[in-house]
Amino acid sequence: MFRFRPKHLNNFKYKLVFFEFMEKSVKITLIISAVVLLIVFGSLSFVKDILAPSDTISAVGEARLNVEPDLTTVYFFVETRAEKAEEAKNQNNEIFEKIKTSLIVNWIDKDKIRTEQFNVNEDVEWRDGERIFKGFIAYHYAKVGLDNIYQASKVIDAVIDNNGRINYINFELSQEKQSEYKSEALKLASKDATRKAEAIASGLDRRLGRLVSVETDEFSYNPWPIYAARGVFEEAAVVKQAVTDIEPSKKEVSARVAVKYKIK
Repeated sequence: MFRFRPKHLNNFKYKLVFFEFMEKSVKITLIISAVVLLIVFGSLSFVKDILAPSDTISAVGEARLNVEPDLTTVYFFVETRAEKAEEAKNQNNEIFEKIKTSLIVNWIDKDKIRTEQFNVNEDVEWRDGERIFKGFIAYHYAKVGLDNIYQASKVIDAVIDNNGRINYINFELSQEKQSEYKSEALKLASKDATRKAEAIASGLDRRLGRLVSVETDEFSYNPWPIYAARGVFEEAAVVKQAVTDIEPSKKEVSARVAVKYKIK
């Protein structure tokens, strides 16, 4: 059925839709404008930082600590050769287990005996440009971390008496001590960097503003080497003599921190 709708009502409806559309358009335009302004001002700030490097100052802080090692670590290896890879591997495992058992019998905690690497490779020799296959060779590299150097002689005997070889012996820092000294050194280096930045700013009659960036050179630490094998095989007495009467001594560890500040 046809119904009559006054013309002015249709006009009102169209106007209402038009105004709603315009209102949404204005809101969208305002949002886009705000985003553009943020990008522009952010870019200007970034460009300003680049073009005005005098608004920032940089300084490098350092910290050095004299520390004593809390570990004596003995590094050793087992080498076996055989015609077949499986034979070389089995022979190697047998020798390593004997060394491990001997260490445990001598009151060395089994958790302190750690394998570093194990591999089996072809044993090859070159003669006059010709490749000669001689079988297979197995290597088992391991280490023993000791609480003091006086236990080292027991490790040396256990390794050499069971056909293993001592590679080298170090004084070292345990992971716990490394973490402790690293935190302390970086903290001191950060304070040193800030003090230097403050001094530079003061010399320029300026003050430090916000921190812009921080870069760390981490923690510098190297073990104290006290013995390294000089030949293919050395007797236990020779190795023991090399570490006799050696006492842990303090060694320097360090950290560096670079900072950049805004200045006012």
